[in-house]
Amino acid sequence: MNPHLRALLATSRIANVPSVMCSVWLMMLIFGYYPENERADKYYVICLAAAFLYIAGNFLNDWMDFVWDKEHRPERAIPSGLFSRITYLLIAIALFLSAYFLLWLEGSMEIAVAAMITILVVIYTLIHKKTPLAIWVMGSCRACLYLLGYIAVSYNRWDIYSIVDEIDRNMIIFLLWPMLGMCCYIAGISLLARYESRKELEGKTKLIAVLLLFFPIFTHTCGAMLSIIAKDLPFTSLLGVIPFALWTWHAVARKNISVSTRVSLLLAGIALVDGILYVVNLESLKGYEPHDLFLPGMPFIAFFLALLLQKIAPAT
Repeated sequence: MNPHLRALLATSRIANVPSVMCSVWLMMLIFGYYPENERADKYYVICLAAAFLYIAGNFLNDWMDFVWDKEHRPERAIPSGLFSRITYLLIAIALFLSAYFLLWLEGSMEIAVAAMITILVVIYTLIHKKTPLAIWVMGSCRACLYLLGYIAVSYNRWDIYSIVDEIDRNMIIFLLWPMLGMCCYIAGISLLARYESRKELEGKTKLIAVLLLFFPIFTHTCGAMLSIIAKDLPFTSLLGVIPFALWTWHAVARKNISVSTRVSLLLAGIALVDGILYVVNLESLKGYEPHDLFLPGMPFIAFFLALLLQKIAPAT
């Protein structure tokens, strides 16, 4: 593969893009609908905009980390001389603007969420080498993808009051709790990546990281648990937990692998976090047809795509 193309794919963290799009897609599916008079491409445009925001953040991060990468990651595109810093900054700006343009075409509140994500990305870029608290900023970036998907199918105007009025049991269970769970999962990955090689912190920090990584089991199934108790859902609604739990344990417990390999496995597992919520909502998704917005098994497809793309370019 051309080294310039490989460097761009690596900087984009292309292996993580399927899970980014999947998170947005999932919330649009859960909270949205697909009437015959609605444009199908709206949903795909929103997902593409989310991917642009994510990739832009990666280019901005590598632009900011030039000095650190020169010493610790000399193989990366800027320190190796494949691209200049200004090129990466311009690419990041172009991608941010492209994302905003796409969202502007489709609505207005989506731009507010994109602005929130952008601010979080900038904050993370500025502080991630300085404080461990940055793991929560990164987690919040990914959690806001759920919010973007929800807003995209719920609101098409500048009306924050209508959002506040709509906060109810379903929104808490199927949006706010999953946002917290995704934030914790990403924070757990970041914690392992940041501290695993430090012997003096290994025991305590690894325990905290593992608890964070498995927290989505609670946040993504609490609604199903209540429905199962009320006999509104079958127990099979919890089956999405199995692939997530097995994969996460495999990534955490596997010995004699590098930090980057462990983190890559967990990054692929982001799609399985979505898979928990997907299986929980399968009953309510029966109204969709495969040729519409509904694509059966999408989180699991995103998971395998992530593993495949990791063979092309690293996920970290």
